[in-house]
Parts: sequence; structure tokens; C-alpha cells
Amino acid sequence: GIGHTRWATHGEPNDINSHPHLSEDGKIALVHNGIIENYLELREFLERKGVRFTSETDSEVVAQLLEYYYKKTTDAFMNKTIADVNGYTSYVVNSGNIINKGFNFTLTATPVKVKDFYWIFSGNLSKVYNRVETAPGAETYTLNDFLTGNAVVKGQPVGTFYSYRFLGLSPIDGGPVIDDFEDRFGKVQGQDEYTVYSQVLVPSGKREPDVTGSINNTFTYKQWRLSSTLLYNFGAKTRLFRMYDGIGDGGSFYSDKNASKDYLDRWKAPGDEFRTNIPALMGRSSENHSLYEYHWSSQSWDGARIGSSYWTMYDYSTARVVSANYMKLSSLALTYEFAQKQLDKLGLNRLAITLSGYNLYTWCDSALKGQTPTQGGFTEIQLSDTPSFTLGLNVSF
Repeated sequence: GIGHTRWATHGEPNDINSHPHLSEDGKIALVHNGIIENYLELREFLERKGVRFTSETDSEVVAQLLEYYYKKTTDAFMNKTIADVNGYTSYVVNSGNIINKGFNFTLTATPVKVKDFYWIFSGNLSKVYNRVETAPGAETYTLNDFLTGNAVVKGQPVGTFYSYRFLGLSPIDGGPVIDDFEDRFGKVQGQDEYTVYSQVLVPSGKREPDVTGSINNTFTYKQWRLSSTLLYNFGAKTRLFRMYDGIGDGGSFYSDKNASKDYLDRWKAPGDEFRTNIPALMGRSSENHSLYEYHWSSQSWDGARIGSSYWTMYDYSTARVVSANYMKLSSLALTYEFAQKQLDKLGLNRLAITLSGYNLYTWCDSALKGQTPTQGGFTEIQLSDTPSFTLGLNVSF
């Protein structure tokens, strides 16, 4: 056991306010020696989230906060696929257990404060972790759910997306080589979709980051003020935009379809497979075109469909997965505040001019090649974030 002989700093000296303090579910016990300076702010936050407190102390806030960021969800809602003869293709069931953990850290400080200059710093960091503990039903999720990160898989975080194993390019014709279990199809023949996809596909990462946060700085010198905001995300992965979207046979281009400039780095001759992972272009007249146009599981086959064509499988392969980590200069603002003497002459209470910039720069994986980290092959191709600027005038009479 753990004993504590000290009464709580906050609240009356009674049994309710004495240590240890328990979380709402009783699974976390805390004995604490010290003072939580911002406990009222934390308590109000938790009460808005529906957390009920039993004591008046600051220490209970810690126990309740730990429980809030460490939760085990039982009977989580999941979609269950059903035959469309019922009039619906799926319905929601509560049949999953999910563990959630996390924490949030905030810091505000004034590192420098002298006569005409001061610097205010503030930042926050949040980390969230979750894991599914229950395997869903055999036919709950489709192939597309696995590829786009909508499938809930036992042992994996929510939002994990899956990819085909890319083995390289054929040295003969430059076509994509995918580990699709063709040489050992007996292991997945006759199996349900969940079993097939969790074996054939590989987890490639989470769409949502592990760590998010911001860093804010304000520098003031006399009448000048410079403010900046940096945003950061770490721990997520994304998929590059599909190269063969609308080019199903690997070689048909249309005037209304944009072609990726990555095709310039494609396989062109034997030996190129050592320098690039972009497949060759094959038209219908190409000798080996038929080898890649359809996947063997899309024909008559006793089992879940693994893929439609090797071109599409390449787009959803590990070759197209990159880091989505980034740090972004979200905003930068320079303000000039007119002095009181100047305001008196103008008959104003306040006059300030501000030049602001937004989406100024993003540090991220160079493999994205201009693609915004928050976009991915899960969505249609979009324009990247572009910088914007504003000039503002603030006048008070």
C-alpha cells in the first residue's frame, strides 16, 4: 500500500479530499505531493468533456486527466457488410475494443524581457496512440477499405492503410512486379476477405500523425512586432497520387487527362530497374501488355479478389508510400504600432499596419515533389497550398 500523511492543498481537510485520488473509472490511483498551478483550467476542460469530480483538490485533476487520455473503448461502432438484398449494403454494429492513450503538453514563457525588447514563446505538443484489440467480422471490410485506411484491423492503430508489396520492375519489359501470392495462392484460396487482405497486403502506416503541435513566437521591439506560427505533424504516412488513374492499361493517354511528369523517369531499357521504380509505358500493341492488364484473381477464382490490374496495384503499392511528416510556416506577421504622440496628432486611439503571410513554406519529404503532406492517393489530385499575403490597417477613434 501507499500512505500519505499530508492533507490536500485545495479543499477542506476531510476524507473526500485526502489521498489517494482515483480516476472516474477507479483504475488510476494517485498520491501526489505538490501543487498543480493550472488545475482550475484543467478541471474546467475535463468537466466540459463530461468528467465528474468527487473532491475539491488539485491532485484529482491529474488522475482524471490520465484516464481521459488513456481509455479503452468497448463495443466500438463498426460497419458490417451485408447482402444488398436487404436494401442496404451495410449496417453499424458495436463489436470492437479500442485502446486510446495520449497526452497534451503546453508551454508559455518570456525568455527575454528588457527595456525596448521582449520575446514571448508558446508551444504545445499532443501525442495520441490507439490500438484495435478485436478482430472485426470476416466480411466487414472490402479491399478498398484496406487500401484507403478505413479498415479496422486487430493489433493496428485506427487509420492504418495497407499496400501491395512492390518487389521491383521486370528486367524484361519494365512492368511492375507485385507480391500477390500467385506462387502460393493455396494459402488464401477460399479464405474470407479479412484473412486474405491482412495476409497479402502489408500495413504501410497511419493516415493520422502520432504527434501534432504548434510553436508560436512574438518579438516586440519598440513599435514593431513580429509574430510567427509553426505547425508540425510527425508519425503519419501518405500515398503519392495515382499515376495510372484513368490509364487502366498502362499506356492510353487522353487529351482530358493530365499525365504525371514522373513518367519522364520511367523504365525504358533493361538495366533501368536499378535506377527507377516507375514502370514502363505499354500500349495495347505491346507484346507483354496482356500480362499486366488484368490480375489473375479478377478472373474465375475461389477466393477474395486481390486486385483488378497490375497498374492499379502499382498505384496502391509500397513504392508509392512516403512520409507525411512536416513542419509548416503557417503564418508570419509584421506589425507597426503608431506611438501615442503620433496618435494624438491624428486624433486616434490606435493606428496599426500589419503585413501578413500565410502558408509560406513547408518542410517535408522530398519524395512528395510538391504534393502537400496532408493530401494523398486517398483523394483526387488537388492543388498544393499556395502562399497568400494581406495588408491590414487597424484604426480606432
